[in-house]
Amino acid sequence: MPSRRPDVAVADFVGPFNCSQAVLGAFAGEYDLEIGTARRLATAFGAGYGHRGETCGVISGALLVIGRARGQGEADQTVEKAETYALAQEFVETFEERSGSAACRTLLGLDLTDPEQKARAQEQDLFTTRCGPLVRLGVEILEEILG
Repeated sequence: MPSRRPDVAVADFVGPFNCSQAVLGAFAGEYDLEIGTARRLATAFGAGYGHRGETCGVISGALLVIGRARGQGEADQTVEKAETYALAQEFVETFEERSGSAACRTLLGLDLTDPEQKARAQEQDLFTTRCGPLVRLGVEILEEILG
């Protein structure tokens, strides 16, 4: 039976949450992370770090999931740290390969720091039509690499 996580993430994204919140939120329960805390942690990463158009918030949310799933929590967990870096690299490379970029402004084709271009993105519903499928893609890649 296929996972519901991609659908949950997209539903959260087209609701009141940003891309990073939607990705981290889809995995929160599995990793003993309270959903409200997960969403708060991921808030600033939406739309390429606070609407700056930098690294896609899907990537930021995914890296938070990878860190929670496999990250280093204690000084002697150097193996976990190395594994986390490897998984992060695999995620970003796969996301770039399948989406065409890691940069929000490139994926949208607009500069969100420019108020006119940000308004155009909203008018063209790019956050739903372009970003929604990227949220789904990010969750699917996470499921693949985390097993």
